[in-house]
Amino acid sequence: MIEPQPAQRGQIGDQYGLYRLPQTLVDLRQGQHQQGVRDVQIAEQLATLTKYSQRSSWVLARCAGLLLLFGGAIAWHAQHQPEVGYVRAYAALDTTLVQQWPSLPKATQEALSATYARLGLTPPGARK
Repeated sequence: MIEPQPAQRGQIGDQYGLYRLPQTLVDLRQGQHQQGVRDVQIAEQLATLTKYSQRSSWVLARCAGLLLLFGGAIAWHAQHQPEVGYVRAYAALDTTLVQQWPSLPKATQEALSATYARLGLTPPGARK
């Protein structure tokens, strides 16, 4: 509070005294109520943002995990490809089996058909 100087008159009167105190208290209560309403709205907004933030971080973590999983699978596949010589030998053997299928014994045809089926391939007898 500023003390009045000897040259100044003190500010005393209806507009500065106890006359305005009840209105000032009413104004303060209204301001506190409005601030409380704003605080509740801000708290609700923060709760909503926190929920979305947690959900988006969970989604981000899942996506990162899937990316690592697929990246690892691709890297493993790239490192474990069959040797080219074996692939060529299998292709030549398969071509020979398709050509010679009718002349093979029945037991050999059944064994080869079962092996091809177990591997998920079409048996040579079904391809001509």
